[in-house]
Amino acid sequence: MRAVILFILLITACHPVLASTIPADAARYKRDLIRVSHAEWGLDAPVATFAAQIHQESRWRTDARSPVGAIGLAQFMPGTSKWIAGTYPDRLDGNQPYNPMWALQALVIYNRWHYQRISAQTDCDRWAFTLSAYNGGLGWVQRDKKKAAAQGLDASRYWGSVEYVNAGRSAANFKENRGYPERIINRWQPLYQDAGWGGRCMRLRTIYLIFSVIALVLGFSRYYYQQGLSQGQLDCAQGKAESAQSQLSQFVSASQQLATNANRASKTLSVKIAARTAADQHSTQEIRYVLKTVTRNRCEFPPDVMHQLEQARLRANQAATSGIGSGLSPSASTGEQR
Repeated sequence: MRAVILFILLITACHPVLASTIPADAARYKRDLIRVSHAEWGLDAPVATFAAQIHQESRWRTDARSPVGAIGLAQFMPGTSKWIAGTYPDRLDGNQPYNPMWALQALVIYNRWHYQRISAQTDCDRWAFTLSAYNGGLGWVQRDKKKAAAQGLDASRYWGSVEYVNAGRSAANFKENRGYPERIINRWQPLYQDAGWGGRCMRLRTIYLIFSVIALVLGFSRYYYQQGLSQGQLDCAQGKAESAQSQLSQFVSASQQLATNANRASKTLSVKIAARTAADQHSTQEIRYVLKTVTRNRCEFPPDVMHQLEQARLRANQAATSGIGSGLSPSASTGEQR
């Protein structure tokens, strides 16, 4: 079990490989974005987040227009741009979504409006909720959080909790909305941070020490140092790691309960084999999830780590098809690989 947790911690904390580049048009508006961001949020404004959001919205094209009618750098719908212009007439000169200066300031203000109305466990969770609201509306965020709480989930956490809850969107809209903060925070934001667009710098905090110790044990402390994780990414990593540990604990408890129930139901060898196989199949699914996460996040790990993951999956598959035992020990029920 410890090995599986360590693998998940490594994966959720990784720095995505950034194959894309910043569009040339972005440089034209860099100073303006920094200026309006500082004016609205202060000197610690998350400028890189805003830049990443514009990258996601329009790729910095001032004439961008989506199939559903969103327009300009910030891709405001006509109704939204009209509302924000009327709500902040002293800071926005009319309704000009195609005007790049207007769009930059409106985006920063609109994010601030959402951020002030959302509470969350961590700043990274709060930003994920904020971006989700920008993309799909604050009402949907509130309904998702309410449904998550009704299901016994932590409604103050986006990553690993509300992230998976759909209060009624269509499948296509839900997928698009959940991909929005994921791409901005984990894919585009580091690109702009590395290019010096601002944002919170990395500080040596407890969570970084924890990840460094884990990496040292596995021989990868140099990998973490080279990646230069930002403060926001470390907060995200902490939230995702805690969520992964919680989900893994639930999986362990379910597997152990499955084995206990099966052994109580009958003392025959066939039932014990079925219980062992079921538990090991759960382990196989967990390891496959880890491998899928590596692929999805495009995390760059040394070949020996990928080899260890693949070997763990093969051992779990083998156990699931040929596992026979007189009972289930804790390590057997969790599929722990050593």
